[in-house]
Amino acid sequence: MQITANLTDGMQIFDNMLVPGERDQLRKRYAEGHRKYHTIEHIYETLVVAMAMHRLYKADMHTIMEGIMVHDAVYVPGSSTNEEDSWELCRNYHFKKDGPTKSIWHPVELVVMATKHQGPPQTIESAIAVDADLWGLGNEYDEYLRAGDLIAAEFSPFCTEEQWMAGRAAFLRGMLAKPLIYWTAIGAKRESQARANLAAELTEIEGM
Repeated sequence: MQITANLTDGMQIFDNMLVPGERDQLRKRYAEGHRKYHTIEHIYETLVVAMAMHRLYKADMHTIMEGIMVHDAVYVPGSSTNEEDSWELCRNYHFKKDGPTKSIWHPVELVVMATKHQGPPQTIESAIAVDADLWGLGNEYDEYLRAGDLIAAEFSPFCTEEQWMAGRAAFLRGMLAKPLIYWTAIGAKRESQARANLAAELTEIEGM
């Protein structure tokens, strides 16, 4: 299955899923000056990929889309609690006003927490969101490296080049050690390319 992440389509999904106040708040966050990769464009791309994937599974579209839209709402380079902080923001602003039960908001929480990429997704909605979030790892190597350069630019005000390289190498080793990078049948088709990209970058870093 060929999926092209069209930014216009992603913007339409984003606009249609949120009321104006919520859209404005999230767009303001994704436009923060320190963001280079974790921007609204990344959210648009992830939404488009997830939308295409969810049609092939018995998955709840709104759960997936809501989780994706907020999963990077709080982004501090190097923080280990970005997803938790993003979820707390979402729950307080979006869900609290209507007072829905946990059965309604908990599936969205699972999607957001799954994007920490620390274990197998617990639901099909989470699996789709994870694969969409990591879609770029399976791009052609030059495009993959461009995304990595944007992430490096996000970290540059907060660490030295040596610290970045050490942290990046640890991330690459961690990803390669996972039994799976992608958890859906569609994502699995990108597994070999993603692993080749990660391994090639790690080899370059270790050779410096």
